[in-house]
Amino acid sequence: MRDISDNEEYKNLFLDVYNHVINCDRLVTFTNPKTLDIEAFLSVSLIQLQEERIYHLEGIIIDSSLCGKDFSYQILRQDIKDCKADILAFHTQSKLMENLGKKLSIPNIKLAESVADLINTSNTVLLEEGPIDKGRYGVTSLYGDVEKFSEIAIQREGFNFRNGDAIIYVGRVMK
Repeated sequence: MRDISDNEEYKNLFLDVYNHVINCDRLVTFTNPKTLDIEAFLSVSLIQLQEERIYHLEGIIIDSSLCGKDFSYQILRQDIKDCKADILAFHTQSKLMENLGKKLSIPNIKLAESVADLINTSNTVLLEEGPIDKGRYGVTSLYGDVEKFSEIAIQREGFNFRNGDAIIYVGRVMK
């Protein structure tokens, strides 16, 4: 979804990846066994909340050749299990990512409201369908090709991905 042929767009993608991996607790990479190229990564922060462990997915990038093959689901499910997490949390503008969260956990709006500050949410706005981080990505979408992304972008009353809004997804992990 990101056109990185332009030098400025490449710098923006580099900064986005850098910001996801530099301060995370856990960085998991997946390499192609034949070429040894990195095909995917997960950047994760683990947060203890009383007796429960929050798996805060800070970032996930999957090579486009692996999209639509359930790869994201498989690696995320395994890593959540390896981390013995009880709660999955992340910010997103994508319906695909939200649906992935729903395959792995049961969304909980009240829990999302209480966890928002713990997962680096800067501007929580409560909407009927759950909290969002208003303007999380500045005043633009995280994705460069807004028209192409709009096909899979979350569409809700009070939410505008074009202005950098992201939903706050939090759910109890299905065991």
